[in-house]
Amino acid sequence: VDYSAKDKLVVVDPLTENALNLTNQLIDKSTKDLTFIVQYPQLEGWSNMAVQTKLNDFFKAEATGYVTAGQELLQLSTTDWNTDEIPLRFDYDTNYTITYNQENKLSMYFEPYQYTGGAHGTFGYQAHTFDLTTGEELSLKQVTNNPNYQTIINAAILQQIKERKIVLLYPFESIREDQGFFLREDSLVVYFSLYEYTPYVAGMPEFSIPLSDFK
Repeated sequence: VDYSAKDKLVVVDPLTENALNLTNQLIDKSTKDLTFIVQYPQLEGWSNMAVQTKLNDFFKAEATGYVTAGQELLQLSTTDWNTDEIPLRFDYDTNYTITYNQENKLSMYFEPYQYTGGAHGTFGYQAHTFDLTTGEELSLKQVTNNPNYQTIINAAILQQIKERKIVLLYPFESIREDQGFFLREDSLVVYFSLYEYTPYVAGMPEFSIPLSDFK
């Protein structure tokens, strides 16, 4: 979306997405006493069937892993709590968001949430970015395609921390080699987990950096 002050016109250019369909799959193990839901995407209509199958298998395997982790958490919670005295509340919900589906790339994150009592639940992101021509998951270095990507990202994060007046629990020095990220619009988004640098009330801080900064 752009605006021309001279012509007083708003110009909207439609995004060209990859020629595929994304369908939602739901695993629901909820009962009247607890919520237990895992959702994951599946691709349809992609021209490269080998890549489509590879990614669908990956998403399904991730979902299976979340189900297993949820079942283990439920077992542990049931054992730890004296349910005769304290009613057990259990919420386990893993959803996902597709953040980018253009130029033969697909970027998304799973967002697992769990609550087993206490002041609040916990949640996080597990992000993945794929090359749809090969089916391979892309690293931060591959996405930025710049040998100085860490320096560029670190500088942008430090600047945004200052501009947004973000209160830190610990000083920020550098992103990790396995830093979580995803693509959104024309930007790279780097994120940090709960309590990694900020208090719970701040959620999971995200730092958006234009991909043009890596050119």
